Amino acid sequence: MNEMGAKMIGFVGVPPLGCCPSQRTGPSRECEPLRNQASELFNTRMKQEIDRLNVEHNIDGLRVVYFDIYYNLLDLIHNPGYYGKFVNSL
Repeated sequence: MNEMGAKMIGFVGVPPLGCCPSQRTGPSRECEPLRNQASELFNTRMKQEIDRLNVEHNIDGLRVVYFDIYYNLLDLIHNPGYYGKFVNSL
């Protein structure tokens, strides 16, 4: 990709998978903590690998970046009113 002119490549982390509607089962409808823990572990290791690649393989101005969306989405799920008014149509 560098030969084609790419100077920045971005990777987006995984969201809190335990908070997906299919995982929020039972009467409490709470997020499933083990799946969220797996998401956090994956994101942590992905960031570490991207940091390692940037250090070890410094290729002519190419930069690999990681975008962490986990905590922003988790906050949105737990505090939806903070981000604006949501209308529940159900």
